[in-house]
Amino acid sequence: MMRQRLAEIILNSLNDLKKKGVIPEKVEIPPIHFEIPKDRKLGDLATNIAFLLASIVKMPPKKLAEEIVHNIFLSHEDIEQVEVAGNGFINVFFKPLYWQKILVQIRENFASFCSPEIGKGKRVNVEFVSANPTGPLHVGHGRCAVIGDALARILQKVGYEVTKEYYINDAGRQMEILGKSVFIRYKQALGQEILFIEEGYQGDYIVDIAELIIIEKGDLYLSLSDEKVVPLFTKIAADSILEQIKKDLEKTRIKFDIWYSEKKLYETNAVEQTIQLLQKKEWIYEKADALWMKTTAVGDEKDRVVIRSSGEPTYYASDLAYHKDKFERKYDRIIDIWGADHHGYIDRIRAITRALDFDEDKLSILLVQLVRLLHGKKQVNMSTRKATFTPLNEVIEEVGVDAARFFFLLRRYDSHLDFDLDLAKKQSSENPVYYTQYAHARICSIYRELEKKSLTLPPPDTSLLQSIEEIEIIKKLSLFQQVLIEAAETFEPHRLTFYLIETATLFHKYYNLHRVISEDLNVSSARLYLVGVVKMILAEGLQILGITNPEKM
Repeated sequence: MMRQRLAEIILNSLNDLKKKGVIPEKVEIPPIHFEIPKDRKLGDLATNIAFLLASIVKMPPKKLAEEIVHNIFLSHEDIEQVEVAGNGFINVFFKPLYWQKILVQIRENFASFCSPEIGKGKRVNVEFVSANPTGPLHVGHGRCAVIGDALARILQKVGYEVTKEYYINDAGRQMEILGKSVFIRYKQALGQEILFIEEGYQGDYIVDIAELIIIEKGDLYLSLSDEKVVPLFTKIAADSILEQIKKDLEKTRIKFDIWYSEKKLYETNAVEQTIQLLQKKEWIYEKADALWMKTTAVGDEKDRVVIRSSGEPTYYASDLAYHKDKFERKYDRIIDIWGADHHGYIDRIRAITRALDFDEDKLSILLVQLVRLLHGKKQVNMSTRKATFTPLNEVIEEVGVDAARFFFLLRRYDSHLDFDLDLAKKQSSENPVYYTQYAHARICSIYRELEKKSLTLPPPDTSLLQSIEEIEIIKKLSLFQQVLIEAAETFEPHRLTFYLIETATLFHKYYNLHRVISEDLNVSSARLYLVGVVKMILAEGLQILGITNPEKM
């Protein structure tokens, strides 16, 4: 594609400037990316490469841009002009027929255009959601889930071999509290007057689990001690909740390749073995009858307890063993997607990579910010233990899977998200998912109209696509591959969501200004060819995000 050719042309200019001594020979040239300027007078494509290099080569961006442009040897038949604008942008102008040729290239090479093989089969592990099996998934979990799934889909699309993994936090004190909560509700349901524990899980789902146990076993456990019953009730409750979590995720169109149990790390002695190894390497030491990890060695504010003085392990103990195992599975990239409240854990995980000589650059940790759920302009609070949260499955049932997934992907993962339930249900241009899907459905209706009229169109002559709106649409279509690549490289799936909204907006504008099927069959054929590619891109993009592309709405 032309962007690659342009990047080569500018790279050749920069390398020539190195030979001339204008740019130091040791300077590493960053990737050269192009954007479509909002103002058409500023060209068809623009790059900010001069700004990226200016501070490194100690030259004003505008001066460096002028040197690059002056040094360019244009040999491509489609490039009309290259100029410097503003404080250092390099703008490229194409000859009139260039964009029509691009449209044909996209359509004729659609599969490869939509599947840039930048991953080259490298193995990537994406771990996300990983909620404790102590309660249903809420909308906060839902955002992490959809972001993780969409990112995995994008990475797969650009050529990576992706494993989606869910880490089941099924060990530790919170699981014991879960078992106690169910046991108390069990006793209460059977007529015992007993106070609920302050830290217990208070949701109706705890009562439901207790009632199911009564249906199956009656009062069999009523006279037994906590020591005998709580472990059993913990397992029953965890299994039941995990099964519901899996159903909720499947309803959200998310399937995991691996369900990894924290409990098994203890059962296989992986935690103990990891601690012993880190003790030998002098990264874990003993103080006040507890075991500590030297996390201050990687910038943490203080060292962290691994084993308490009581002998009880902290969450960090299993985290160490888990990440050791993940690195030993030889992934080329490991991506952890956590809630924003896990910020303090980043240095603790970095410590295990440093301690065991793993490549830190292979690990990326994304912190997903909170969701503010709005219903009738009223914010809904969320707390798992107090059961004041809105379950994910209720949101899915209210707005639908498509709207839920799309809305979770409307913002960058590290930005707060306001999820407006009322907006998500609207069937109007105000609702971005409806507006985007409607563009696809509208194009399908054009094809149905053509079939109804039984028209036979001549072969498309794309040189007839000369209006401003037509050229703008083709420019936007040409960006699809770059958007996929950038979304994969930055781990930002929202870029694809934005792109689809912008593409749909351009189409709706075009549809309102121009008749696709008219009395002029040559123009009709060319326009149908154009909107056909729009339809293909919208369908591909929505499918990648796990969203349907309806033919009627």
